[in-house]
Amino acid sequence: MHPLELLVVGGTGLLAAYVSGVAGIGLSIVLLPVLVLYMGVREAIPILAITLLAAGLSRVGVTWRHIAWPVVGWSWLGALPGAAVGAYLFTVAPTALLTRGLGGLLLVLLVWRHIPRRQLTLRRPQWFLPIGAGFGVLSGVAAGVGPLIAPFYLAAGLRKGAYVGTAAAVGLGMQAVKLAVFGSTAVLTPEVIAFGLFLIPISVVGTVLGKRTLDRVPERVFVLIIEAVMLLGGITLLLRG
Repeated sequence: MHPLELLVVGGTGLLAAYVSGVAGIGLSIVLLPVLVLYMGVREAIPILAITLLAAGLSRVGVTWRHIAWPVVGWSWLGALPGAAVGAYLFTVAPTALLTRGLGGLLLVLLVWRHIPRRQLTLRRPQWFLPIGAGFGVLSGVAAGVGPLIAPFYLAAGLRKGAYVGTAAAVGLGMQAVKLAVFGSTAVLTPEVIAFGLFLIPISVVGTVLGKRTLDRVPERVFVLIIEAVMLLGGITLLLRG
């Protein structure tokens, strides 16, 4: 990869991790279109899984005291096997279909964010077993699906540090499962691993910086950035497929 392209990807990774450190979502949405553009969809998803694993560890570390562990535990029961199924489906799906599917998913998520929905209330963490199962499959076969589960975390009363930390802990388990599946196939190549390792320190720095500004910067600013990237990225991937 050309040094300028490496700089673009690294800079985007830093911005993506920073946004996710503030808003709890956004890393994959911001970073995915750039990775697909320079690396291709087959390489982008496992690279993103490595990056998300590192970023998740960072977010768990800085929000440990606020994590809703019952929600995490019940989510893992469904999400971990679901992520394994989704990751396997990813390894056998046609590349063009995956690219266009990811582009379409980003646009669907963008629309989903603006559809008025009835206020949910989830008083029992057991509900996150089936919710986690569906989310795990989607996460395994695609990326950027964090906004889909956001209403359920909010319905469980999770806010700020509790939301960010719980989402990170659930995602951490899913990324580990996905990487295990990718490692058993030809998807996790040395090039993919090297590029993922390149993005790890960048994602950690971005996450820590984002956490420091969590209570000071208006979240709406970052939401607007995420939505703009979702729109441009979704159109780009649809055309690129």
